[in-house]
Amino acid sequence: MNLVLTICIGERFQSIAAITHQSISSYARKIEADFMVVIEQKHSTPHWEKFRIFELLNKYERILYIDTDVLIKHDCPDLFKIVPKDMLGAFNEGQYFDRKYPDYYNAGVMVIPRCSQDIFIEPEIEQGNINTFFEQDFLNDRIQLSGHAVYNLSHKFNRMDFILAPGYIIHKAGNLNALAELKELAGVLA
Repeated sequence: MNLVLTICIGERFQSIAAITHQSISSYARKIEADFMVVIEQKHSTPHWEKFRIFELLNKYERILYIDTDVLIKHDCPDLFKIVPKDMLGAFNEGQYFDRKYPDYYNAGVMVIPRCSQDIFIEPEIEQGNINTFFEQDFLNDRIQLSGHAVYNLSHKFNRMDFILAPGYIIHKAGNLNALAELKELAGVLA
């Protein structure tokens, strides 16, 4: 059994969710996965709520984590069929930017198998801020140390603003104009 998971905490993201969650839940139905939205904050910032994935992998074989500021096009292929069952799937933004590692993965769209559960053990101390990409640096440290195999998702499955090519999954990745831009995109895709 598979899960599509997102986090929606705070007024700004609730407004964004009113636009994006329809496409995310439709995608979950299309690929025959459960859909779950985390709305309760237990950690210092919502970013660290991703570590709930550890417990959820006790129930689900694989989880597709998707940030709430993501719009999924109706023709998006099934990521559970694309990413091999024993690999973590993520977009390598290190190929575009100088990051902590040459293989540095964006944490906004990830396919996580149960065999990668240890990457999501909650840290004892939640370190990080906007300058260190909150939990993303920590997850990349864990990925590097774990030795888990990573399937590099195409930009089409995590198309952020710096990528000019089209994509199936449009991710606004903290864009301050995300609400307005997603409204416009949702209108075009309808």
